Amino acid sequence: MTKTPDSCNTGRAQAVRTLRQCSQDIAQYSDPQCDEDYVKLIGILEKKARALDALNQYSQMSACLEKIVKLARSSLPSHNLSLPNALEGLAECRAIMGDRVAAVSLFKECLEVRELAGMLETHPSQTACLKRMGDLHRDQDSLDKALEIYLEVLSLRRSIAKPDAGKKEVAKLAEALHDVGTTYHLCGEFERAIPFLKDALELKEKIASTRSGKGGSRGEEVKDATTEESEKDDIVEEGQEEEEVFMEMMYGLASTYAKNAEYTLAQPIYTELIARRRNEDPPNYIKLAQALTNVGAMHMEAGNCALALPFQEEALDILRMVLPESHPQIAQALGNLGEVYRRLEDHDRALKLFQASLAMQRARGAASAMGKDSLEGISPMSMAGILNNLALLYRAMDKYTQAEQQLEEAVAWVKRAVPSGHPYITSMEKSLSALRHEAKDKAAGTYDPTMYAETWGLHSKIVT
Repeated sequence: MTKTPDSCNTGRAQAVRTLRQCSQDIAQYSDPQCDEDYVKLIGILEKKARALDALNQYSQMSACLEKIVKLARSSLPSHNLSLPNALEGLAECRAIMGDRVAAVSLFKECLEVRELAGMLETHPSQTACLKRMGDLHRDQDSLDKALEIYLEVLSLRRSIAKPDAGKKEVAKLAEALHDVGTTYHLCGEFERAIPFLKDALELKEKIASTRSGKGGSRGEEVKDATTEESEKDDIVEEGQEEEEVFMEMMYGLASTYAKNAEYTLAQPIYTELIARRRNEDPPNYIKLAQALTNVGAMHMEAGNCALALPFQEEALDILRMVLPESHPQIAQALGNLGEVYRRLEDHDRALKLFQASLAMQRARGAASAMGKDSLEGISPMSMAGILNNLALLYRAMDKYTQAEQQLEEAVAWVKRAVPSGHPYITSMEKSLSALRHEAKDKAAGTYDPTMYAETWGLHSKIVT
């Protein structure tokens, strides 16, 4: 549940007061003389770091935590947890500030220090720290390393979540299964991903059924007139958060089934997911549009372009309802709808939609370069996808010069997004070479469509 402006303002005001008090308290210990002074000073700095976190002042928070680390190393015994806690906080700061390499290194040091202090590897703080390392490796596309860490976390979670485990332990196990499954998905190993994602979703369903089964007893408790309103809000917020996690897991399994061409298994999950998204209160229109886009993409990959059309149209309508017209997601949705019409061989409609999408992307990139756009600049892979699909359209219209221009630019955008030698680059350069050979064959009257069928069957793209 989103915090109200009043509650946010109250929290900020409290944080400012805390900072003011901390500054006064720190002055009293500017020259610590004994172990007790160091402990008190570190405690004050920890309070200051929490206040800076509440104010999103991460640069100052980072400096504060660095000071704690320095003091803790020099003055505290090895079993004291102030040092590893500060290292963990500093790692999160570095991650937020975009320095993921430093963040991973700090999380690793945090694990080592806690282990030296006698903390078991199954301790919640250790498994949480290890998971964050996996998250950061995944964010950096170091998928092999992320998978190695996630599998270790899963092994630890399984050892903790015994048959009589509580809801929190089971939820953490489901999360670990989901992390492994989504990483296999990102690696393109869809068959290996499915059992992990399926088990994760089944565990979340089990948690949900347990929660609903206890609804009566909880209802009896909240009938008490003295129950605080904030406690009721916490119950509602917890339920909303669990529902969101459940829907994300549904999406993960459905999209993996679809990628593995198991459309009959993906369809009912997507159908339920869309129904849940439509019934959300308050509605999350962006997530609903995403689900609709993915169902449309699935129908297209299954060869049912006519079924895909209404899903892509509704996704675009929803995004236009809630986002400014210049928003990148609208540009993507226009391109996705254009791809449906291209496959339906409605070339005129497809061309207009692709051109509109490209114009929005280019305008956004120009505005971003001049510092006039509050949104992010052009997404290279999104741009490459639209250009690639436009090239396929021009090819279908026998306009090979235009097709080659679009595909050349698409390759250039991909090279900006991925390292040299990446399969995406190889794939698109192969398409460009095939396009040039096909144009020559047609000009010479020696064109044989069977020579190019495989190439052009692989490279259209829906941005999901």
